[in-house]
Amino acid sequence: MSGDRHEARAGVVSAVGSIGLATLASRVLGYVRDMVVAQAFGAGPVTDAFFVAFRIPNLLRRLLAEGALSTAVIPVFTQYLASGGRAGFAAMARAVAGASALTLCVVTLAGMLGARWIVTLMAPGRSSTSRSGSPGSCSRISS
Repeated sequence: MSGDRHEARAGVVSAVGSIGLATLASRVLGYVRDMVVAQAFGAGPVTDAFFVAFRIPNLLRRLLAEGALSTAVIPVFTQYLASGGRAGFAAMARAVAGASALTLCVVTLAGMLGARWIVTLMAPGRSSTSRSGSPGSCSRISS
């Protein structure tokens, strides 16, 4: 019994280490991206539009991927796998993936159609009416 516990703890520590390493790599690559953007475009309206446009998808990622949704889904998936077997788990995972894809498409379309209003909400004072360097057009592209 203690051997099983030791293996389970080792698996958890390994998973936590992998997630931590992936998070560190993500932060470093984000810093490199910011340096490349600053070097290529400098400070100006186009760079401002870029950062405003990426604030919107990043907010959704933080709310959904890193937030309460993932905290709620992982225990349910684990319990379903333990009690329902692999076939039941696969069916549930396909249903969740389909519902997630449909939701993603709807949210993306809504974001593209409402980009001007979303930019006005996310960056008050920033004009989204100009064509060059408009965060509204950048948001449509980044969606």
